[in-house]
Amino acid sequence: SRARSFSGFTRLLHCFAVGHDGFSSTMSSELAQLISPAGEWGKVWLAAHWDRKLKRQDYKEADVCSLVAGFYARHPNVPLRAVGHLVLGICKILAMKGRFVEEDAKEVQARLLMACSAEANVDRPAAGAGAATAAAA
Repeated sequence: SRARSFSGFTRLLHCFAVGHDGFSSTMSSELAQLISPAGEWGKVWLAAHWDRKLKRQDYKEADVCSLVAGFYARHPNVPLRAVGHLVLGICKILAMKGRFVEEDAKEVQARLLMACSAEANVDRPAAGAGAATAAAA
């Protein structure tokens, strides 16, 4: 038990000295730059971990195609542990975009139904009003 915990501690120190998953520190610093708030994948990382920090506009501005293309271009330099987080973030962004499209479609549908029902009410006079005008004539 004691030997296992010591080897786990040594492995942990090695990960921090060399970089996550055995990658060099330059690769892990490149990942840190990419997932920083100003980095290319900053919003992807936030979507994976703290999706409530992103606003509707952040999701709408995210270009999923360019994010995936950038991911494929740099995925050999990204540790496997981080790949899962980035893929999760891209999936959450795509899901939120779909949810926003669905909300917009429901809003358009509701407006169309209201416009059609208002137009139908203007075309047909009410039953009581028609009888009153016929009696007055």
